[in-house]
Parts: sequence; C-alpha cells; structure tokens
Amino acid sequence: MSQAAAAINTKLIDSLAQIILSLTDLENGFL
Repeated sequence: MSQAAAAINTKLIDSLAQIILSLTDLENGFL
C-alpha cells in the first residue's frame, strides 16, 4: 500500500514539475 502511494505521489510530482516547466517556458516566450 505504501509503495503504491509513493508511486502515485512520484507521478503527481512529475506531472506538477512538467506543468510548472511548461508554464515558465510560456512566460519566457511572452517576455
């Protein structure tokens, strides 16, 4: 159970990191 939760947390963190990176890329493109 804890391993599954850790895997889900890792996936969520990776997704959030990718979203933040794409957002910063957009901001850099506009500025």
